[in-house]
Amino acid sequence: MADPGSGPAGQTGMPRVPIPELKSLIDEMSRELTEVTARNAELQETFRTASATAMSDKRNLSVTVGARGELTDLKFHSKDFQRMTPAALAKLILDTTRKAREQVDERMREQVTPHLFEGLDYDGLMNGTFDFTSFLPQVPESANLPYTSRVKPASTGQEED
Repeated sequence: MADPGSGPAGQTGMPRVPIPELKSLIDEMSRELTEVTARNAELQETFRTASATAMSDKRNLSVTVGARGELTDLKFHSKDFQRMTPAALAKLILDTTRKAREQVDERMREQVTPHLFEGLDYDGLMNGTFDFTSFLPQVPESANLPYTSRVKPASTGQEED
């Protein structure tokens, strides 16, 4: 019969953890998982529902954008636009949309940044410039591993001859 403190098939060297401490550790990990899951749900809700509305300087146009800056509503509050040149109207719409995008971006930054891992940059994450390889461990050049210098191309679904 194997020693109760030994590992699988009687292997020794595995740490012994008393049952009360193990239960405490499991309870702590369960609480942390519950907190992370709740924060994740909050972030998903933020990304799903975030929006901002901006008003043009002359208050004749309002623009609403979603979390990713997509245009979700456009309202003219006067008939001024009927007398505008196409270029002036385009500028009015673009400028007002830009203001709304800046507002929603600031709201997203405020809500998302506290939940990011240390070293993860909100701006880089949102504009696609964050280097995710910075989270990977560095392979020493002395390791001379053949796969570090070659990347296998993704399959195109076509057979090679």
